[in-house]
Amino acid sequence: MRLFLAIALFLFALLPVNAAETLIKQRLNTTLNLSPTKYSSNPVITASKELQKLKTLGVEDKNAIIKTFNAINAFLGSDSICKGGSFAINPAYYYKDGKKIQEGFETNFTLNCVFVESQKQEFNAILDKIQAEVSKNTFLMFPIPRVDLGVDEKVFSESDSVLNAKLLNLALQKAKEYSNLTQKKCSIKEITLGDEGSFDKTPLKAEAQLMRATAKNSLEDIALPSARESQKSLWGDVIFSCK
Repeated sequence: MRLFLAIALFLFALLPVNAAETLIKQRLNTTLNLSPTKYSSNPVITASKELQKLKTLGVEDKNAIIKTFNAINAFLGSDSICKGGSFAINPAYYYKDGKKIQEGFETNFTLNCVFVESQKQEFNAILDKIQAEVSKNTFLMFPIPRVDLGVDEKVFSESDSVLNAKLLNLALQKAKEYSNLTQKKCSIKEITLGDEGSFDKTPLKAEAQLMRATAKNSLEDIALPSARESQKSLWGDVIFSCK
């Protein structure tokens, strides 16, 4: 991973404390490139137009919807990259002339999928299973979900300590440079770390697209999106003492 260092606001003041000591104040900046490696997606099953227009929904039809959702949850299991699977079946209403009128039924089944590139085939298999189950039920509809690519939360959190170490190393290097410039022994008298700067959340280069059909009535594989590296920066105030 490439690390880029930049020094901003290179304005320092030479403050005579006594005849033997000179203080140099400076604000330093360092940056770190973070590679996006985690994919996320939220597949959703919704009511079809047929269900949205249905005035009554019998037990048999309700059970048909429940069986579809149960089949998907059973396929996922406890160690799946997709979690969630809760659902509800409720009447849908609209208001006319102050009256509440039922126009049909609505349902919603949502998953939260988080995975890395090596798990792409597992994700595609889950989408294919959902499509296969939904295709058997005229009351349900399965839109193709969006896939996003971002920085892993653990990597993002650990980057704070990396940036702090880089900023400290930069300050130590500057102390050596000032020693050469002033012909004195310069050291860090005070340093403030953790003044977090900006985090460049780079937009996706491409959204997920459908690719290569594998079988009749099955979904084509999803081509995962790509993204540029994101940049996180950190600022710190340093006081150097030269004697």
